Amino acid sequence: MKHFKLTLLALLFAFASFAQGPPAISGTLTVCVGASTPLSDVGGGTWQSTALSIATIGSASGIAYGVSAGTTIISYTVGGNLVTAVLTVNPNPGPITGITSVCEGLTTSLMDNMPAGGMFSSSDFTRATVGMSSGLVTTGANPGPVTITYTLATGCYTFTMVNVVAPPTLYTVTGGGGVCTGGAGVLVGLSGSESGVSYQLELGSSPAPGTAPVTGMGVPFNFSPPQTTTGTYTVIATNAALCQSTMTGNVAVTPNPLPTVFIVTGGGGICPGGAGVSIGLSGSQNGVTYQLQPGTSSITGTGMGVPPPFSPPPTTPGTYTVIATNTATGCQRAMVGSATITSSPLPVISGTFIVCGTSTTTLGLSAGVAGGTWSSSNMAFVYAISGTGEIIGVAPGTSMITYTAPGSGCTATQVVTDNPVPVISGTFTLCGTSTTTLGLSAGVAGGTWSSSSAFVTVDVNTGVIMGVAPGTSTITYVAPGAGCTATQVVTDNPVPVIEGTFTLCGTSTTTLGLSAGVAGGTWSSSSAFVTIDVNTGVMIGVTPGTSTITYVTPGAGCTATQVVTDNPAPTMYPVANVDYCNGAPEAGFTFGPVSGTTFSWTSSANAGFGTGGSGSIPAFTATAGATVPTVAPITVTPTAGGCTGTPVTFTVTVDEPPAPITGGDVKLCANSTISLGESVGGGMWSVTPASTSLVSFNPTATGCDITGIATATGVATIQYTLVNACGSNTVSTKVTVNPSPTITGNMPFCANSNIYLYGPATPAHSWNSGNTIVATVAAATGAEKITGVIPGGHNNHYL
Repeated sequence: MKHFKLTLLALLFAFASFAQGPPAISGTLTVCVGASTPLSDVGGGTWQSTALSIATIGSASGIAYGVSAGTTIISYTVGGNLVTAVLTVNPNPGPITGITSVCEGLTTSLMDNMPAGGMFSSSDFTRATVGMSSGLVTTGANPGPVTITYTLATGCYTFTMVNVVAPPTLYTVTGGGGVCTGGAGVLVGLSGSESGVSYQLELGSSPAPGTAPVTGMGVPFNFSPPQTTTGTYTVIATNAALCQSTMTGNVAVTPNPLPTVFIVTGGGGICPGGAGVSIGLSGSQNGVTYQLQPGTSSITGTGMGVPPPFSPPPTTPGTYTVIATNTATGCQRAMVGSATITSSPLPVISGTFIVCGTSTTTLGLSAGVAGGTWSSSNMAFVYAISGTGEIIGVAPGTSMITYTAPGSGCTATQVVTDNPVPVISGTFTLCGTSTTTLGLSAGVAGGTWSSSSAFVTVDVNTGVIMGVAPGTSTITYVAPGAGCTATQVVTDNPVPVIEGTFTLCGTSTTTLGLSAGVAGGTWSSSSAFVTIDVNTGVMIGVTPGTSTITYVTPGAGCTATQVVTDNPAPTMYPVANVDYCNGAPEAGFTFGPVSGTTFSWTSSANAGFGTGGSGSIPAFTATAGATVPTVAPITVTPTAGGCTGTPVTFTVTVDEPPAPITGGDVKLCANSTISLGESVGGGMWSVTPASTSLVSFNPTATGCDITGIATATGVATIQYTLVNACGSNTVSTKVTVNPSPTITGNMPFCANSNIYLYGPATPAHSWNSGNTIVATVAAATGAEKITGVIPGGHNNHYL
């Protein structure tokens, strides 16, 4: 009960206080730009900021957010009561400047003077410490990122990331050694490398001569070029952060001496096929090997006087030098001078060593050889002229030709053969793609054949020639070994092709033609079914059957054949002209059957069966066209075996019964004429009664003209009778004829006066005025009263 009373008293006190307005705003009333701070008061109210460009605040949450430096009034409204407070937005310091990537164990200075008076701090003292006021960053031995923060007295801060970079990994310098004076140098490298790190080879404190930094790829490597300068070599490694490490160890390049110089001795002249010539040195050095070049002979130095010559002695003419190699260091050096071996040229016979029949040829000699004498071992087969080297064939056989050089007496020999000249035999004319085999004179066999053009081909081994296209070609035969040749012109004549029509009809004629370029020659026929003119190629059918026509070209005798057929001329059943009535079903027309014959037909008008077709005309319904009667001429053409027979023409006429007469059943005055019409022509006009004197009639192309002649009223019947395929039909009409009325009375008369006009008593009639402006008419007893209206006359009409 006591607790309940205290709670009730607290509520009453709060209600009393609330009635006096909300309490003061609580919370931190300062905030940095970009940061937020929560404000609070009695719940249920609304928050507002007077300067949204300085700070914003959640209307319900009360969380204020700094936008820019300055002050704004924050208000809180609840239950109609308002409480306010000033919120200050403090600026953040400017960005920290300075180098933010620093090698392990080194320092870097950072700055931030916007505004001054702040304090620096480090997030990780194991990686880097920073002077609170100076901003001097000192790195430790723990590479990696560390956050450096600059904080103002207001609590507003900024920060930057400093990366502490480890130095390049250590690897061992490799290589080095002795270098021969003027030699290629020795390699210097590293036992390993780090990807992306730059390595520079140093000689003393400077880059080694000719070397450039090498970017590591994670594997061992050697610097290029090999080093020839003596001294001690080290390697400096630099990573992307410019942190450097001196690689472990160093290597030295030391000089090695070259072999001692001696003079090459020996050399001289040599005959082809003779013993070698001695070559040696004026002295030697112990531990050095001497190599004769060119060649494989070598000497090992002893350092004791003149060494023995190179063995075996060289036999090849040329200039020889010696290379000395120190077996311990590998250093080489060329000895002074050279030795030369010279030789007289060995004569070599050149040229063609085969003659054909009595042909001649001149033999030659290798370069540098001249003069001397020639001889033949068998002058009966081949004759040699001593001073020139010219040889002449005498008879088929072989002889040894010998050349002797002047002075040295060196000789050269060559077997020369005299072969028989081949002769081509056989047929030298081809037709189209025909073939034939060429022959050779007795005793000639083997060898190869060739053709000079694509008109004729020849088998390279057999001599079978084949025509390809009309033209000439030179066929060449080359004997085996000897190369003796024979030629023959072969002509390929075009194979004639018969052109034209190869089918005749009955006793028809046609002229056969020939392919281009073919003319002359003769024609013949293999049978009596077809005859042909021997010169012109005009052929005539005699009786049905087939015959082979043959054409033979002049000279070459090339032939062409063609089977020609003489077919019988086709016929058909005759067809009579017919008349049909429009709309009547008809059976059609049959033009056959005639075995092997087909029919085609055309019609200039459609009478129910179209205007053309093939075969017979099937059943149809007779149909009249725009013109009656409709006349359709039909032409039928028979065809059999490629032959066209004589066309047959017949006519189909489609009639109609007479149409009703137009223009009838009218009244006709005497001496007037009317025209009656009839759309179906060909009938007869008549009048009933035949002896009537009421009308006269005159038939026209499209009807009949009727003229009244009666003096009294009467009725005449006009009839039209038509007899055709639709039967005999009559149509009629009536014409009533009246005599013309007569008007009596005094005319003319004056304006505004009256006269009386009189008509016949019968039949009944009526009056009218053609122009009531001039005169009017009114009925009166026994007459008509005419009243003039304006001066002048007027025609009155009696009806």
